[in-house]
Amino acid sequence: MVFVGALIAAPMAAQATPPCERIELTAQIENDLRAVHGTITCIHPSTKHVWILDYTQALSQEYAALDDIDLPRVYWSATAPETMQSGELPTARNIATPVIIEGTSHTIAFRTALPERMGILGFDQDAAYLMAGWHPLFANYTHELGNTPINYAITLPDQTIAVIGNMPVGRNAPRHLHGTIFGPWMSMVVARQANVKRLTDHAVLFQAIHETCDPDGLHDLRLTPNTSQQDKIQSALKSMDQWLHPMGLHAPSTPIILLTMDEQLAVALPSMIAVSDRAFRVFGSWFQDMHHGALARQVFLRVAMNRVSQHQERWNTQWIAEAMAEAMLQSYMAQDDDTQKKLGSIAYIPELDLLVNDHRTPLKDAHYHDLYRAHDPTHPHVFHTNMAPGRWLYENLKTEWGAEKTWALALEYLQGNAPLESVVVKYDRNMLARMDAWLTPPKNIEFALGEILEEQGRTTVAILGEGDEPTIAKTPVTVEVQDNQGGIHREKRLGPGTVVFDNLPSPAARVEIDPEHRIVENARPMGASGRHNNTWPKPWKWMLNDFSGLFAATEKSFNFDAKILLRPVRDARISFAIAGASNTQAYTADIGVRYAFGPEVGPMRPMQHVNLELGYYHLKQTLADDPHGDLLEAKLKYVFDNRRSWYYGMRGAALRTEASGFFGVAGDQRYLGFRGGIAGLKLWQLGTPWLALAVRLRADGLFGNLPIQLTLPLGGRFTGARGFETREGHASWRGIASMELRHVIDARSRVDLAGWILGTRIEGALFADALVVDSNATPCGNNMFYDVGYGLRFMGDIFHLAPATLNVDVGVPFGRCQETHKIPVTVYVSFVQSFMVF
Repeated sequence: MVFVGALIAAPMAAQATPPCERIELTAQIENDLRAVHGTITCIHPSTKHVWILDYTQALSQEYAALDDIDLPRVYWSATAPETMQSGELPTARNIATPVIIEGTSHTIAFRTALPERMGILGFDQDAAYLMAGWHPLFANYTHELGNTPINYAITLPDQTIAVIGNMPVGRNAPRHLHGTIFGPWMSMVVARQANVKRLTDHAVLFQAIHETCDPDGLHDLRLTPNTSQQDKIQSALKSMDQWLHPMGLHAPSTPIILLTMDEQLAVALPSMIAVSDRAFRVFGSWFQDMHHGALARQVFLRVAMNRVSQHQERWNTQWIAEAMAEAMLQSYMAQDDDTQKKLGSIAYIPELDLLVNDHRTPLKDAHYHDLYRAHDPTHPHVFHTNMAPGRWLYENLKTEWGAEKTWALALEYLQGNAPLESVVVKYDRNMLARMDAWLTPPKNIEFALGEILEEQGRTTVAILGEGDEPTIAKTPVTVEVQDNQGGIHREKRLGPGTVVFDNLPSPAARVEIDPEHRIVENARPMGASGRHNNTWPKPWKWMLNDFSGLFAATEKSFNFDAKILLRPVRDARISFAIAGASNTQAYTADIGVRYAFGPEVGPMRPMQHVNLELGYYHLKQTLADDPHGDLLEAKLKYVFDNRRSWYYGMRGAALRTEASGFFGVAGDQRYLGFRGGIAGLKLWQLGTPWLALAVRLRADGLFGNLPIQLTLPLGGRFTGARGFETREGHASWRGIASMELRHVIDARSRVDLAGWILGTRIEGALFADALVVDSNATPCGNNMFYDVGYGLRFMGDIFHLAPATLNVDVGVPFGRCQETHKIPVTVYVSFVQSFMVF
């Protein structure tokens, strides 16, 4: 899934000359493990103009923390420019300007303070993760970093355990270590306590052991050693070895670093592989297959790099290795059933639906190794996301030749000593020119079905395309037609145009562009439209939405809401919904249609939508004088919402307007009435991703004759005042203003509840509500009510995939009607973030 911090490449057809012939690195880890200092020297620079890059500054992204599927979580303590101190990296730097190097070498003294965060670069409870870009990086004129030999001399603090490059270091081993690795930077991990276990002949697992008591007093089980998880990783690695060995391929010596990270399930680094502590811990073998594949891709990438580095290649060796790794992965995983088929036709949560059916996400596996590629000089401190070019090469070859022929080419190349160019010529000499185009970073391209003509046994299918024209012209596109008898027919062409199918036994029943979802439009970054125009007719599917339900309870009330959606695959624009709910006033059921439009702001979630709903109410007789009967409702609703995440978002704005009409009979009275409302929400981030101010304004009114159960309640966790019960008053009009100061208490917890829920974050919220209602709404005649309160949000991922939250809000009411049975506070418990419904 998904989910990724990456650096996009500048266009490049062939691998650039490395910026340095070799690099000399001397570094000392400071005793508190919170910083490292030393020198780095570029020996024999390839050009007089050398760029010096600072990876740590990219960690100070301004994004709020979001769920793993949407955007990567923000780093726990955003790094300031001065965290990497060197004379070459001033506070106000311009990465587009190179440093002029005189002579045969250039040395930089540096000191890097580690941000307090989890992941492959940071300090976390007596463990220093120095796995990516912790020292200055040399680059050439394209900002290519290069796979350069690094001669290192590392000094460790006493009584620490480490992995330096690919070498584990024990507590009593020498403190001064020397060696050579290849890559743009040096990777290592240093910890006070660690669990080290040999997994296979070449793989060692390293897991730092943290204190069970968080420094802030919070219980934290995130990295407790998990034998079952380690066994699954070991079993996966042995399975890969058994598959590789008969072909004469071997995985190089590889430490597996198990750590808490949200960027990816597995990340390949120059000398090691980082694996997320949630990998292989999710509920169900189906999802574990996905994690197995994520680890296998990184192992195969190291196998491929080991082979590719021995050849003199025409193209970028990293990209070739990615293509070969993808070929190995596809062949390896083909031994088992396809994960998507296992999951079946029902997706339980929108995020899982995205993973399975929106094929942008599986292809967005550009990990931290994308630092091999160029920094965008126009936005030097922002990381972008795109598909790895090597993945694109593999997908295009597979489209041209099919899986078997592509795997045969990859295997011949991996087992031989010839460069890729020589092997490709044996298969198809005309392919070299296309590969020159494919081995450049791909552009975002939109393909769509055009007109489909049926005439006298001939079916003509038009392929439409938008984007960079030279790239479109070289992209192979497959068109698949299924006739009415179930027969499958395929044709392909390069880029947009028409494809003709002659002599079909019957008219087309289904037409699809790119049936195996391999063309480059899948690389479109999150926020653009999904693949909704490639199939005719649209395939539809059922989806269980709001898995946790819309649920809220106090000591006197209980509310529950659940919804099932029917919508086209990979199309969030239109959907039909069936919903049911129960609350203190009524049982309800409704059906509706939603049309969504505007750009996406989250997985399959456009910014705006319009709903038309028809509902049924069976009124409960909670109190003796409540009418008992049945009503019908028709509702029209418009919503604008640009929050990136309903759960984690700390900024954004939303607007909701709705109007409903009711008709029915309850008791011995006929009812006909209308209800309308408008609400606005704004969240301001207050200088840090961990603090935000939310303001909600809402106004509602009733017209006509409605039963008391459908009047406007005084209290309520979602649309009322949180210090009051829902049945404390019933108004015919209502205005409410709410303010909430959200703050993150802990964003680093990993509390695993039997594999079902992974607790990831705790937030607090100080809130206040002010409510004005008509004077007849309450027994005491008051029309102004206030409350203040505090809420806790315990956030986590259901099945380690879907965001959810448990909320406890305690509100203190002011102006409550004096009744002896009322307690001084109102407590709401719910499973939906505040203002998700507003």
